[in-house]
Amino acid sequence: MLSGLVNKGGGRISKGQQDEVLKQIRDNERGITVVDCGKELEEDFVAELCRALRTNRYVTTLRIRDRELSTSVDPLAALCSRTTTLVTLKVSYANLGDQDAIMICGAVIKNKSIQSLSLDHNRISKADAITLLLLHNKTLDSLDLSFNHLSDSGDKEIVKIADALGRNSTLKQLYLSGNGLSDAAARHLVEVVDKNLVNMRLRVLDIAAENSVRSETKQALKLVLEAGRTAGGGRGTDGDDDLRSQLTGMGLTSTAGVLTGAPMPPPGGDEGISAADVEAWQAQVDTGTVPASAFDDERKELQATIDRLRDEKDAAVQAQVSALEQANKMQQQVALLTERHAGVKRELDAVSTKYDRKVKESAEQLQSLQAQLTAARKELVRQQEASAADRATLVALQESMTSELTRVHDQLSAATKANDLLEHLAPPTARRPITVDTGVITDLAGANAKNALAKKPASAGAPSHPRTSRPSTEDDTWSHSTGADVSVGVAGRRAQAAAAGQALAIPTPMPRNQWMDDDSAHDCKSCRREFTITRRKHHCRLCGQLFCNSCATENKAWGMRVCTYCLATHTQ
Repeated sequence: MLSGLVNKGGGRISKGQQDEVLKQIRDNERGITVVDCGKELEEDFVAELCRALRTNRYVTTLRIRDRELSTSVDPLAALCSRTTTLVTLKVSYANLGDQDAIMICGAVIKNKSIQSLSLDHNRISKADAITLLLLHNKTLDSLDLSFNHLSDSGDKEIVKIADALGRNSTLKQLYLSGNGLSDAAARHLVEVVDKNLVNMRLRVLDIAAENSVRSETKQALKLVLEAGRTAGGGRGTDGDDDLRSQLTGMGLTSTAGVLTGAPMPPPGGDEGISAADVEAWQAQVDTGTVPASAFDDERKELQATIDRLRDEKDAAVQAQVSALEQANKMQQQVALLTERHAGVKRELDAVSTKYDRKVKESAEQLQSLQAQLTAARKELVRQQEASAADRATLVALQESMTSELTRVHDQLSAATKANDLLEHLAPPTARRPITVDTGVITDLAGANAKNALAKKPASAGAPSHPRTSRPSTEDDTWSHSTGADVSVGVAGRRAQAAAAGQALAIPTPMPRNQWMDDDSAHDCKSCRREFTITRRKHHCRLCGQLFCNSCATENKAWGMRVCTYCLATHTQ
């Protein structure tokens, strides 16, 4: 078990135990009931300890000694107002002042568990908070205020405590030693206790360390308290007579006035008060002719109280006037804010209406754009289908032209062989140059180009045969008896056939399975402009790359769409 956190006593908490102590208190360990803090601990730890004790259910005693408190008074006061298990609180040699006492006593007033409060050996000089504590707390039975400064400003603070003590019915022990009490203040305490002892539970009133209080007064206080203890809180007539006799025998006949309810006589000199003085004072009290000088202090204090109350009243009236002015200003501000709120609400309604209208218009525009997008998608699908049909037609035309070209080349080869044979068979004198009309070949190429432009498939019938024309001159006929038209000049005809073949030479298109994929290109390979709905993709039939419509035009002579680069290359 840690020292300072013990069940049956122990030492103070050491600096190295702080974290462990806080953990045990927060964990509500059952065995810890006493917490004892000394000067070796930091004040921050004391403040944190007070916060931890707010929720602890087992610690009943907290002692703080030789540790000056400044910033930890607030947590200590909060602990006093919230704890339900703390029974004993002792704060000694902590350099507590009047403001600190106000905070602690104000918190203890509301507490219902603290029974013993000790604020000894501090700097408390005002009794206002202590007076309120004695008047309103119903659970406190022990209060230690010894060795403070309650008499620094005279006896009035002790008088306040005495008057409040006379109205307290729960306190059993009060310690006032070491506060510099005067003999008059001590006798006032005796008077109050004697008057109210029937309703009081006070059994201990310690002023033993006060050197300025006469021994007779201390003895009178002792007899009054013993009489109360003997009677169990009250006295009868016989008890009063015995006590009066004892006090009179000690030379304190004036105390009999206390017992009968008469006011205390004014304090005398160091020699004491004689019996004649007491009798004269008693006679003046009985006849109501007490000299005015005997009440100078009371009158001055009463006048000071009246002045203070007047000042407080004036301050309260001024505060009320200020509060009314402030209330009027607040009403004006409320009216102004109400008007601004109405204006803002109107603006908000207008903005809301405009927003609703904009939302409606945006919805209509969105529907229109969606309809246009749907139509564009349909158009795109239709154009894609048409493009596929065009590509199929173009492929068919290319195949037809290829077969036609092959057939023309075959015919030219056959004609060449025939001419060679005729030249070999004809007599030398009958051999004349015969010119080959290439118009037929040109007409055939033009017809194929027109068919490609019209995007119509080739007719199923047999292709047109090339026309042969003969010259109108007489040189076109044989002059001999053979009667057959023979073509001469084999070398010239071969040159003409070669020229015609070059004129009909059409580049072979690339197979479609080697074209670039449509999804892999997003802009034209030539102008680098992005493909859109209006700027469509077109494959070059020779290189297979994707181009826009401007960069891939349809060649009428070839019957296919090629890019500008391939067109220039194959034309050269």
